[in-house]
Amino acid sequence: MRKFFTGRRWILTLLVPAAAAAMIRLGFWQLDRLEQRRAYNHQVRTMTAAEPVELSGGTLSGAEPAVSGFELTDWEYRTAEVTGTYDHEREIVIRNQAWENRPGVHVLTPLRIQGTDLAVLVDRGWLPQETYQQGEWKDYREPGQQHIRGMIRLPQSEPALGGQSNPHPEDGERIEAWLFVELDAIQSQLPYPLLPVYVQKQTAEGDQQLPYTAEPEFELSAGPHLGYAVQWFGFAAVLSVGYPIYVIRKQEGSQHHAVERD
Repeated sequence: MRKFFTGRRWILTLLVPAAAAAMIRLGFWQLDRLEQRRAYNHQVRTMTAAEPVELSGGTLSGAEPAVSGFELTDWEYRTAEVTGTYDHEREIVIRNQAWENRPGVHVLTPLRIQGTDLAVLVDRGWLPQETYQQGEWKDYREPGQQHIRGMIRLPQSEPALGGQSNPHPEDGERIEAWLFVELDAIQSQLPYPLLPVYVQKQTAEGDQQLPYTAEPEFELSAGPHLGYAVQWFGFAAVLSVGYPIYVIRKQEGSQHHAVERD
């Protein structure tokens, strides 16, 4: 063991196990990411294949306990249908949204659900930035009763890594432009309860009018995580086995040269 702590070699002897442990940790982190990716893929495949869930009337008032119990949060990516009336006076926009490299916003409007005292926020689609800035986005209101078909989506509670937080309304304040869909904060400026999810409206076949909507595109591969995990475990093995071999051979070489000099 003394040969591993001779001279300045003791620094490497302490650093190598620490580096190997860090590499092993990174390998397990990649395996965790792989499991998360598989869970995401399973969720998307299961929900997109499921029958649409109806959010209107009796469904929410007790005919289907899963919905009334707000298990909607387990149904992200499932198709939902809902009938109601838009509350355009309280609609908001999500900023920094692009369509074919053009800047714009997504318009989200509360839909007062028929037969209930609840509402659901509906992402009605994309409008150009200039349309929003000039106030022309209000020309795209949809009055009267609407039957909406769309995809259940979960809100965000915090910004993505490196992103900005939403402004939060104070008492009596109304914020129109948001950075992401933060339902708890948006709820605070509405006089009626929102469902804990929002609906991303789907485009009717042949409808290419503003606001533009598009079907979400899903990448359902396993990703590179397994390969990265194998690499990190391999690096740790090479370091853990290679360093002792290097030190032993270095020591044997020094002893051989010392014998030759004698």
